[in-house]
Amino acid sequence: MMTDEQLADLLRRTADRVPVNARLTDLVQARVRRARRRRRAGAIASAAAGVVVVLVAVVALVAGPVRHDSGPRPEPPATGVDAWRWRDLPSPRPLMFGDTERTLVVGHSLVVLGREPTHWTAVVSDPVGAPFGARDPAPDTWMTQATVAVSDTTVYLWGGSIVGSGNGGAYQTGSDLAFDVTTRTWSKLPPAPIESRTGAVAVWTGKELVVWGGSRELAPRPDGQRTQVFTDGAAYDPSTRAWTVLPPVSVPASLVPVKAVAASGKVVIWAQAEGRGSDPAEGRTLVYDPATRQWTVAPGPPLTTPAGGTGLVTTTDGPVAVAATLSSAWHNRPPAAARFDVAAETWTPLRGPSLPPDTLCGTTVVPLRDLAAATTVAAVIPNCGGAFPQVLDPTRRHWVPLAAWGADKALAGVPSSGDAFLTSDKLPATQRPSRPGAQILAP
Repeated sequence: MMTDEQLADLLRRTADRVPVNARLTDLVQARVRRARRRRRAGAIASAAAGVVVVLVAVVALVAGPVRHDSGPRPEPPATGVDAWRWRDLPSPRPLMFGDTERTLVVGHSLVVLGREPTHWTAVVSDPVGAPFGARDPAPDTWMTQATVAVSDTTVYLWGGSIVGSGNGGAYQTGSDLAFDVTTRTWSKLPPAPIESRTGAVAVWTGKELVVWGGSRELAPRPDGQRTQVFTDGAAYDPSTRAWTVLPPVSVPASLVPVKAVAASGKVVIWAQAEGRGSDPAEGRTLVYDPATRQWTVAPGPPLTTPAGGTGLVTTTDGPVAVAATLSSAWHNRPPAAARFDVAAETWTPLRGPSLPPDTLCGTTVVPLRDLAAATTVAAVIPNCGGAFPQVLDPTRRHWVPLAAWGADKALAGVPSSGDAFLTSDKLPATQRPSRPGAQILAP
């Protein structure tokens, strides 16, 4: 027989596992009142059993199977600056191979990708916040500097140059790889029908991997030419394991890609003349439609392309490009942004985010989801003192502090966003989650 004290203790322990829910509270209270009336009638056993059945069913529905480990549990949606969908970053982080390390959000997993002496290695936290699993080494390859793209389930590595090849580089077609995050397995891709190179862009469209552009470093030549620029591309369909050469696009031969995204069913590539990133007039916007296999070319965004502060992300209102590294009137390069209308193929200049004056400030551009509004916005995360994270407010069309804009919203990261995501160590101390350790804003 269950006493009142035992019943109350059961309710308290169950409440620790179940998010606050008014309907659930009313249901449980009604069951308790009914149990007490039945106790007075001598039927406490069946009533208590009914309460237990209700609680077990609710726990199974809301909280899932009972967990006996000490790992992080999924959090319910929440609002407030300190209650976004932060997930603990697993600790300790795996040690990788120098500056080749990349951290990627792939679906609902966190993948650390790194280069070891003879191969690439992946380590997975699934879901984000769970302890990292064992290292998953790829087949041996000497290729490094690969272009990385992610789908909902897979990390793709394409192109690159051979480690230690020195001046002039060395390249080898057929060393491209795919890592399936769900099965933790690597596979080699069929050889692409275009030459391997570095500096290409790769975009997952939802059906295929599109690769375009890039360059090769050349050995010293009498004419002084140091690089060979490519303006071709190919698409890989994993369902058929087949590559298709993209149709040619009429652009200057010196055009190299800066960034690329998928938007409105098309691939949008921001490109700039090789070595001429300071002149926006040299830029182009290439739009490829996989459905029609046709290209269109528009002027580039009205932005310079400084290193360490250039980004292009897809938002609900279209791709947003940002150039924000140096805020300096003397150099005449204030931070700037622009939005691309995919249908009209035009750029609209926008105010740039705020940076400390006359300060070099590497800036990361990331997409964030406003869960209630079901919209995606652009956010910038400056990496320097005196700067603060900002969001491009879609209503007011200018940058506002992330803390102010997100104070009344439930925010989440964007799945399959490559390394464009927000971790708590990028925030000022007063805006970080209250939990100890590092967190990631993730699905």
